[in-house]
Amino acid sequence: MSFCRGCRLAWIATMAACAPASTISEPTPGIIAYVTSPTVEITGGGAQLVMASVTRLNGFNGDVEVVVDALPEGIRAESSGMETADRVSSTLIAIVASTSVAPGEYTVSVRAIGFGVPDASVALTVVVSPAGTPVYTLEARPISAVAGASAIVRTSIDRGVNTKSRPVTVLVTDVPNGVGVSLYPETNVAAITTMTVVVGPNVLPGQYAIKIRGVSVGLPDRVATIPLTVLSKP
Repeated sequence: MSFCRGCRLAWIATMAACAPASTISEPTPGIIAYVTSPTVEITGGGAQLVMASVTRLNGFNGDVEVVVDALPEGIRAESSGMETADRVSSTLIAIVASTSVAPGEYTVSVRAIGFGVPDASVALTVVVSPAGTPVYTLEARPISAVAGASAIVRTSIDRGVNTKSRPVTVLVTDVPNGVGVSLYPETNVAAITTMTVVVGPNVLPGQYAIKIRGVSVGLPDRVATIPLTVLSKP
């Protein structure tokens, strides 16, 4: 079969007009779960805190809750009430070990439940050490700020019985481009270090992370990741 040039062009135009229009899919609403510290160390008969947070995505504005799954026998989790600011909810979870739990590493799952969207989970390693072992963790709630503004958040040094007076130096190890972070005091024998976060005017709205490290002589370093939400300017 042959077509004249004009017929061929007309046929192409007709087929193009009949072709189904491409569709642009909307982003799917959902949630992301975080824990500030991927590892928490406790002693038999003791407890340590870990901060869990849930970020809402793509227009999801529903309620959320956090549960801890796959807890081994002798370890339980107790969470405080949720605090919500700028689409991010957070809660402190106390991981409590009985004196009968054998020392070792255990993996549990911190699961965020958003009503109407799929669950989101993140792994948490629980290290149970013998009674009397010096332990501590670093915790801070998520941070929200508009580009060109600043925010202040308290970084908690959650100390075990044998680290109550041990100095801990808190260092900033990773910050997003255009964001400045300062800590005071950096070396602390108390429980609170104040973190000031300054977001540059050219930082785009979105989700970022700030990483800090705790250093104390004779103890393993502790690392914490703090979610940062940069908001659109009003």
